[in-house]
Amino acid sequence: GMTRATIALAKMAGVAEPSTNRPGDDAKVVKTTPTLTLESILRGPGDIPNPSPAQVAICRAADGLPVSLDDAASRTLFGRVVDGGARPSSVLLVAGVRGGKSRIAACAAVQAALGADLSRASRFEEVRVVVLAPRKSLALLTFRQVLGVLQGMPGRIVGDPSGGRVVVRRDDGRQVSIVVAAASAYGTNVRSGWLAGLLLDEAAFFGDSDDGYAVNVEDIVNAASTRLLGPLWVITSPNGPKGWVRETFDAHRGDGPSCEACGGPCTWLVAYAPTLVLNPTFDQRVIDRLRARDADAAAREFDAAWVDADAQWIPTDWIRRAQVLPGDVPRDKASTYYATMDPATRGNAWTLEIGRLDKAGKLELSATREWVGTKEAPLSPAAVLGEVADLCRAYDCAHRVWSHQAAFDALQDLARQVGVTLSEHQWAAGQARVGVYQYLRELFGADRVAIPAH
Repeated sequence: GMTRATIALAKMAGVAEPSTNRPGDDAKVVKTTPTLTLESILRGPGDIPNPSPAQVAICRAADGLPVSLDDAASRTLFGRVVDGGARPSSVLLVAGVRGGKSRIAACAAVQAALGADLSRASRFEEVRVVVLAPRKSLALLTFRQVLGVLQGMPGRIVGDPSGGRVVVRRDDGRQVSIVVAAASAYGTNVRSGWLAGLLLDEAAFFGDSDDGYAVNVEDIVNAASTRLLGPLWVITSPNGPKGWVRETFDAHRGDGPSCEACGGPCTWLVAYAPTLVLNPTFDQRVIDRLRARDADAAAREFDAAWVDADAQWIPTDWIRRAQVLPGDVPRDKASTYYATMDPATRGNAWTLEIGRLDKAGKLELSATREWVGTKEAPLSPAAVLGEVADLCRAYDCAHRVWSHQAAFDALQDLARQVGVTLSEHQWAAGQARVGVYQYLRELFGADRVAIPAH
């Protein structure tokens, strides 16, 4: 009777699994699992009572639970076979729109607030879950999702939510704030206090540190790393071929138990899902209409393809295929080299390219240089042309340098003084210019260009 009562109580609390006989007698052993699983939140207050197999698998894998997918489906979703084990400390979900990823993010924020281990934080210190989006309008949409989840959990909200902040009451009596905001420069949103969790919504649209953006994922993650008590979630649609999100995706997707990027057991769970994988009920006709109107947009939004935010003149795969040179290529004395120059002194880069046709008929960009001035400290044309002269002489092309028509007469006089002969390049207009662009695109498409990975 005591056993049955205990099992009944456990079931009422939501922690019981099917019991098993203990060897040697008729007693029962009750296996318990955490009640606050991500799946239980998604199905209950998350208001997705019948999540798709992919949504369920992501939730279970994030909790370190068996995902109930066959090996092929697991490899498609995660890049490897995932079936429970150690709970990942970081999750990257790259998915198409309208697949429920923002709802999963809201549920993950609530789970972090209620379930993170706060033993390292004093009871007198504020602990937050921070959810960041690239813009304030997106942050407010995410905040509504978080509130919607919490409103389905009576007694959890403390006081009145306001300003993108809601306070949550935990079972241990502690309170954790969930703060939703637009990402700020240099990770300042996450630099104060302890974090029960950090969620970056549409992280691929934050910007990239390599391109000089002050608001970028790398700075935010680095700033939070010493303050995190719970999970890191990065949830986004794909945007462009490079940046921290893509690099993290490439580094950790498909790795086994040991991950080179992690230097040991992989701490990341990486999931990749087009819209119809996450949400099979989405209307296919909506996708077809966008694809007929704008194939690139449909590939990015619904197929979760790694394409640039705007339609690309030259596809990224073509550019990567052409990036075969380690840097400057030593001069081949049997080849004729040409130099082209686009001068500028303030803000815009002054660029120089030296190239040739190699024996395979490829246009080889043998050497490149860039100088960038500012309004406060503009470039000295004489100084730059001196460096241009040195490099062009090394390739025996100082007498074959084409330059943009801007300020050509003045630059021509300065170039003569350092032994460089400039030829004016009159940039084409109208359809002639379109033809130039199209011709270069065809060269990339035909694999007839070799450039450095610059």
